[in-house]
Amino acid sequence: LNKPTVKPIINIDDLKRDLQSISGDNSQKYSDLSQITFDSQFIETEILFSKQIVGNANSTVSQLISKLDNSDWVKGGLQYLPKEQTQENETCPFCQEKTISNNLVESIKSYFDASFEADINALKTYSEKYSQAIQNIPSKSVFEANPKFETYKKDFEIKYSAFIKVVEANKKLIDDKIKTASVPVTLKSSVKSLEGINEVIQKINELVAEHNKNIDQKATV
Repeated sequence: LNKPTVKPIINIDDLKRDLQSISGDNSQKYSDLSQITFDSQFIETEILFSKQIVGNANSTVSQLISKLDNSDWVKGGLQYLPKEQTQENETCPFCQEKTISNNLVESIKSYFDASFEADINALKTYSEKYSQAIQNIPSKSVFEANPKFETYKKDFEIKYSAFIKVVEANKKLIDDKIKTASVPVTLKSSVKSLEGINEVIQKINELVAEHNKNIDQKATV
């Protein structure tokens, strides 16, 4: 026999296991593995992430904030502004001087108008949906439990890890965008990496189908 030019995927040990799996009265069929779905991939292409989200240009402090390019810093300081009107200037959370008046507080708050808040809330919704989609990704143990997994174990682990790395990096970018809304970010597409995993799962399912077919053929002998 001529030696094949391509190294066989299945080795002698695999063949032994295959024979043992269809031999004897305890031989049984295996179930297919479900392919992985990730229903939040649409979020990765949302144009909101490339938008420079800033406040109301008509606010009296908008020109200063724009000139200093520090809207994210000011937004973070909103939580330290007085919640109620006061008769005298309060300590500024930014410079620690008594410069915060009622008018200034209202000007700062008006800078972050309804449009700004709508964009931030949209980002938070994307973050929640993306996080939930990540949590719904099956763990490796789900696939490792299949008797036919071993043949493609290394290939699966490489592609599974690559996919998880992409979506976790995207989740961090989404959270960074919420904190610094004025800075555009670009999420990486997880489409190709997910396709790579599902191609391996398909190959495992082909082995499962072959195994089940052998059992059926054995029953007819």
